[in-house]
Amino acid sequence: YTFSFEGITSYDGDHVYEITYQYKKDTLPGPKWPGATGTLYITTDTYTIVKSEEVRFKNHDTVRTSVFYHKYNNRYYPYHLVRDGGTYASGKRVH
Repeated sequence: YTFSFEGITSYDGDHVYEITYQYKKDTLPGPKWPGATGTLYITTDTYTIVKSEEVRFKNHDTVRTSVFYHKYNNRYYPYHLVRDGGTYASGKRVH
């Protein structure tokens, strides 16, 4: 993966790092993994992942995933997960 620091933003009242990543193509022989890009939001003080967004793709298939965490008693717990996928068939139709 290639990681990039995009800056500091706010999430649920905390300062968080915004880190983007992208899957690098593997040149070694063997099974190939699907491509992936995404963003991680990590607190600046405890380094806790508080939100993640990812897009995975292979050939004509795409899956988008988002995970949101909510702070409760100074700890973060997952509270909302979203996964959406699609297949782009010939003729640019989406299934």
